[in-house]
Amino acid sequence: SAKIQRKAVTAIKRARHLALLPYTAEHTRVTRLKKRG
Repeated sequence: SAKIQRKAVTAIKRARHLALLPYTAEHTRVTRLKKRG
């Protein structure tokens, strides 16, 4: 049903967001170091 599908999409989005958080934090730190150097 649509309700279950919506729940699945929300869960996937949340999981993707959580998975990307450490990556983006690492990425911004690396680029900042490169600019300074």
